[in-house]
Amino acid sequence: MGDQTGAEMPTYDDNNWSNINLPHNFSIPYFQSAQWYTGYGWYRKVLDIPSLWKTKRIFVEFETAFRNAEIFVNGKQVGLHRRGYTGFSIDITKQLKTGKEYSGS
Repeated sequence: MGDQTGAEMPTYDDNNWSNINLPHNFSIPYFQSAQWYTGYGWYRKVLDIPSLWKTKRIFVEFETAFRNAEIFVNGKQVGLHRRGYTGFSIDITKQLKTGKEYSGS
């Protein structure tokens, strides 16, 4: 929760972050929250990219996101989505490398 400076970088230390399941929001459990959190938040995912994918185009699909979503792969912004609760997909092909990758938003 919050705007974490440098969290888009693969070397960012996220060891103190909670493991969560999707769907998720930062006011869970919402029925126990006095206010609904609508500020910045970061999620990270490690991807293990097989070498066979080098000749393919790779997209990440989001079923929904609240408000604005910035998508980063290996420290580079690969997409921006400015709408609330709508699905979208982002082509991440150019930023991928084979092996484990970190993506964040």
